[in-house]
Formats: sequence, structure tokens, C-alpha cells
Amino acid sequence: MAGWDEKHIHCSVWINHPEVDVIFQCQQDIRRFHVADKWNDWRYGVNLFHGDTATPANTSTTPWNSTKMTVKGGTAEKFQFRVVRNGKTLVDRWQDINAYTGNLGDGNMGRDLGAQKITIVDGLIVQYTFYDAGNYGTADLPSAHQCYVTVAPDRSAWMTSLTPPGSEAAKKPFHRFVLPMAHNFGFNNMATCKAITNTLSPAALITEILTPLLGPLGWVGHLGPIGASKALGIMEGTSRTQKDPVPDQLALGARFFEIRASRMEPHIRKATGLDDIYFHHGILPGQAIRAFFEDAVAFLCAQRNEIIVVWFTWSQTSAGHPERDAVMEMLRACFADAQGKGVALELGGFDELGKPVETLRAENKRFIMSFKEDGYGPYDVYDDKGHIVPDGSGIIAEFEGMARDKQTGTSMTYLQCQTTLSKNMIACGAAVTFHNKILLAQKANTDPLTLNWVYANAKERFGDDHLLVILNDFFDLATSDVANQLTKTRLWDV
Repeated sequence: MAGWDEKHIHCSVWINHPEVDVIFQCQQDIRRFHVADKWNDWRYGVNLFHGDTATPANTSTTPWNSTKMTVKGGTAEKFQFRVVRNGKTLVDRWQDINAYTGNLGDGNMGRDLGAQKITIVDGLIVQYTFYDAGNYGTADLPSAHQCYVTVAPDRSAWMTSLTPPGSEAAKKPFHRFVLPMAHNFGFNNMATCKAITNTLSPAALITEILTPLLGPLGWVGHLGPIGASKALGIMEGTSRTQKDPVPDQLALGARFFEIRASRMEPHIRKATGLDDIYFHHGILPGQAIRAFFEDAVAFLCAQRNEIIVVWFTWSQTSAGHPERDAVMEMLRACFADAQGKGVALELGGFDELGKPVETLRAENKRFIMSFKEDGYGPYDVYDDKGHIVPDGSGIIAEFEGMARDKQTGTSMTYLQCQTTLSKNMIACGAAVTFHNKILLAQKANTDPLTLNWVYANAKERFGDDHLLVILNDFFDLATSDVANQLTKTRLWDV
């Protein structure tokens, strides 16, 4: 437990490149992380070094490692991390932290989630998240700030690397792939929600948004006036699942996307002018579906051998389901734009997931999409009761109950790695009161547990002949690379 003049910071890393160091510094305390194995064998993980000494203080058998640092005795103590390759600094982020209150001051680390951007440099991607714990530490939320850094090669063309055109691997059925997915990918910014909070009256924000959003905690909206800023903070704190836009998610390696689409309710559409079809996380709208189609097709134009898979569903909380014709019209317009750039795209379906990779490419079916209403869906055992457990043990118990034979009759298997503390009333109270980003709070602690289970068990438990999808909030290179590595092992089999 931190003293009255201290604030702890939990620092975590995933490193998948032999020339990279991730260095954390707080006052005179320096911690250095580096890939352990000189052959860059992914399974050998990372070592932790103190300062510049050559002797490892701790050795990990997984690609993750972590350490706890402390700011002490000041109102603006600098916490910093740097990503260095062969002595060259690629990324340098810092944040002033008040050791007494835990409050954040100046810095370029990004107090806002949208400012925590990925960096693509020297053929590498650096991705990070920083969770501001504030002073609201409970058994369900960490009292320490959480800084989680992942580094790996650019994953814009990882499918091409594993199944090069003309290779034996490209002759394997597409469902051998394990596809990484950004869970609720379209709730990656607050722009659409902000348009609503800036338009609706305080009374309407309570009745139309906060009461249905917060469920058992909906009564808090009636304690006093709720302004636009407060309402937006509650929405983001309880519901934001991603920080990176779709082009960055694709660069990080995401290849499966679940769309939950809906129009706004008519009176909100009239008040705000938001008249498009939007991704929805529960009742909250994210980005426009049209923008997703444009980003996905632009990516396929740039990466001529990559393949994207989309499962199109409707928002469960709205009756404003768009007509299929309207959805297809948007997609056809994007395909026509690609054709004008010399890239032919044809729509593939889930009934074609068993085709060889090279066949899908030859048929230009690199955008595969099917609708839930046509009977397609995943083998998915997600249950709130398991995902509200802060240490991730409930998710592992959920995984342990899954079996290969239960995949029969489904299109893919979902392995959901994200904690869902928005269903945890203690954590939700922090989001309502202090705007803690509670869906990010435990990520650095639970990813090593859940993703290690997936890597160690998925192939034996689920076999090779059914598409696997790994889901996670605040999409990262660890999730992407676990899928990448599992795909390699599934492609090796006859």
C-alpha cells in the first residue's frame, strides 16, 4: 500500500523485437525491459534489468513482464517511458504526477484516451495505454496508475507474411486463421456521443441516456443537474472500449470486426442531425458504419493480400435497424471507389471460410461479410458474471468450460479476453463519480493471464478447422501477436 506521500504506478510490457528496450523512469529509479532470447524466439519472453546493469533481476517465461514504481514526495514528479531501438529513441512519453493526490499534471503521455496514439516507426509499432487510477482504489479497481506498453513489428501485412502468394500455406483453408478483434471496435472515440450531450437538455440526458445506461445506478442522475461534460464523462468511463481509430486497429493487426448497427432514435436524430447508421455499444453510438467501410476498403487497396472478416449484427437496444439494402449500398459504393483505383473487390460470405486462402484472393473476396439474421453466429460462452471478476479468473473459468464439439453449427469461435467492469457496481460507481475509465482498469493485469491461456490451450482444445477469433478491449499488439502465433501453428498442420 502506498504511503500518504506516494503514488504507485504498475508498469507492464509486451516486447516482440530483439533490438528494442522499453525503459521506465521515475525520479532516479530506472527499469529496463528487453527480449531475452538472442534468436528472437517469441516464447522466451523478456527480462527485466535494473538501470544499465547487465544482470537480469527477473526472468519471465512469457512475453510479458511488469514492475511497480513509485512517485514520492512532490506535487509534479515526472514518470516517463521510452522505447529505444539500438540506442535510438523511437518514442518518449512523460507525465507529471502529484504524489500526494495521484492527480495528473503536465505531460505528453495523454490524459485523454484519444491522445494515447500508436507510433509507427522503423518498421515497428509502439502502442500503449495509461489508466488514471485517481484516488479511487478498491478491491475491484487498482489504486496504482497502469502504464502498459506493447511493441512489435508493423502488423499491416501479417496475413501476407504467414501465407505469401504461391506458398504452401496459402493453399490451406482460410478458417485455419486465428483472427484478432478489437471488441466493440466502433466505440473508439466520443464524437457522436458529444454531439448528443451538447444538444439534449439535462433532463433529457438523464431520461434518454443515463438512466438506461447505468441500470441499477440510474438513480444518480436525479441527485442534481447533469451537464454535458459530466454526462459525457460517465458515458466514456462506463462504456469506452477502444482508443484507436479503425486504420490504426488494422495496422495493429485486427482482421475481424463485429458490427452492431443502428440508426438513432427518431427524436434524437431530429435534435442532433445525426442521420447516419452508427456502430452502437449498448445504447451509445460510436462511429458511422459508412466510415468503417471506407477505412476497411482503403486498407484492402493498400494491402493487396490481406483479408477482412465482418459479422454484421443489429444493436440489441434499438429498434432502428437499418435496411440491408442501405448497408449494401454503402459497401458497393466503397467497392466502386476501389475499382476506380484499380483494385477489384467482391463480397465473400461466411459459407466460404473453408476455401483456401489463395482461392479467396484469386476471386477478389478479401472482404468477407455475413449477417446475423441469415443464421450466422459464433460459439461464444461470454457471461457478465465471469467478466466482472477483476483478476481475470472468471474469464479463465469460462474458457475452461469450452469444448471443440460445441463449435459444430457455428461460423467461428469467440474467445473474449476483456474484463467488463461496467457490470461491476463498485467499479461503475467510480466511473459515475470520478470518470475512471473502468474498462481499461484491469487490462494490464489480466491480459497476461487470459492471453497466455489462449496461446497455451486454444489449438489443442479447439483444433484447426474452425475459425477462431480473439477479442479484447483497447486493442494491442499482445492480442494481435497471440493470434499471429496460433495461426502459424495451425497452418503447419497437414
